[in-house]
Amino acid sequence: MKPSMTLLPLVLSALALITPVACADDDRPVETTDPWTLTFDPVALLQGREVAGREELSEQLGRFTYRFEDEQNRAAFLADPHRFGIRMGGACARMGPLSGIGRADIHAVHDGSLYIFASEACRKGFLAAPDKLLGTPDEVPTAGTAARLRGAALVEAAVRSLGGAARVDSVSSLRQRFEEPYGEGEDAVSTGKALIVALPDRIRTERWWGGWRQVCVLDGATGFIGDEGTFDLAPEQAWAVRREAERHPLVLLRARHDDDFVAVAEESATLGDQEVDRVTVWHRGITTTLHLDPEGGGLVGLAYTDRGPNAAFGPVREEFGAWVRVEGLLLPSERVVWFDGVRWPGRCRTLTSIEVDGPVEEGLFERR
Repeated sequence: MKPSMTLLPLVLSALALITPVACADDDRPVETTDPWTLTFDPVALLQGREVAGREELSEQLGRFTYRFEDEQNRAAFLADPHRFGIRMGGACARMGPLSGIGRADIHAVHDGSLYIFASEACRKGFLAAPDKLLGTPDEVPTAGTAARLRGAALVEAAVRSLGGAARVDSVSSLRQRFEEPYGEGEDAVSTGKALIVALPDRIRTERWWGGWRQVCVLDGATGFIGDEGTFDLAPEQAWAVRREAERHPLVLLRARHDDDFVAVAEESATLGDQEVDRVTVWHRGITTTLHLDPEGGGLVGLAYTDRGPNAAFGPVREEFGAWVRVEGLLLPSERVVWFDGVRWPGRCRTLTSIEVDGPVEEGLFERR
C-alpha cells in the first residue's frame, strides 16, 4: 500500500534518512484548499504581505499552482520563478529536500525564500532553528602548499588502498543496494535504498517502502525526481543527491583529477582507540574528511556534516566495519555511523549487494 502524505515522514524515518519531529497540528488556521495550490500571492509573501491571489491569474510550475494579485506580480514570478517559487522542490523544509512533499497551505518565508511543510509542527520546528535545517554548499578550504602536498599524498594512499590508481580511474559504474524488512509477519514490508552511478557524472538514487518508491536522477547539473509524478530536481535536491553519491569513497576518489577537487591534510586525530591521518576533500561544494590508517595508508572511515536523526545538520562520522573485493577493488560493505559523537543505529548498515563495471541501462537515467 502506498504511504499517505501523513505517513511519509514515518516512512523516511524508518529508512534512516531522517527522523522528523512528530507532525501534529496546532490551532493556527490552515487554508481550506488543495495542498498543491498556493492561494497567497508568492511575490507578495516575499514582500512581507499575505495577499490572496486571483484564481484567474494562476500559473502552474512543477507540482504547484500559484495565484497572483495582479499581472505585475505574475510577470515578476515568470521572469524569476526560482526566486519567488517554493524552494526544495516542494519538500517539507523541516525534513529536507528529499523528504515527503509539503503542503502549499502551510508555508513560511525565511531569508527571502518561500518554504512549505508537511504539518504545523514541522513549520514550528523549522522556524525555531532554520539555520540548522538549511544546508548550503561548503566553501573551498584554504591551506598552504605543505598542507596541499600532504593532502594529495594522502588521497593517493587512499586510492592505493582501494585497488590502485589505474583500477580506480578505469571504473565506469557502481551499483550498491541496501534492503531489509520492516515489521513482522503479514505486516512486514521491504524497505531500502540503492545508489547507481555511471561515472563520471550520472547518479540515480532509489528509496522504497513497500509500494512507495522515490527515484532521483542527476545527469550533470540537472535531473528529475519521481514519486507522485516526475518533476525537475530543485537545486537543493540536486545537491543532496550529489552529496549522497560522494559519500562513497570510490566515487569521490575517482573525481580527484577534476579541477574543482581540493585536498588539504589535517592534523592526525584519535577516534575511539585508533589514531588516524586525516585529509579534507572539497569537490563541487561538498566537503568530506577521509580517515586513513597511518601505518598502511588504508581508508578506515570518513567524516562530514549532514542531517542527523532529528533532521538538523551536524557532524557525522562513519567507520568502515567490513570490506568486500569486487572486480579488483576493495570496497566498504559495512558502515558504523555516529552523529555528534553518539552512535546512530538507524544509519549503521551492511550492504545487500555491490556491483562494479556492470551494465547500466540508459533508461535508468531517462524520464518515464
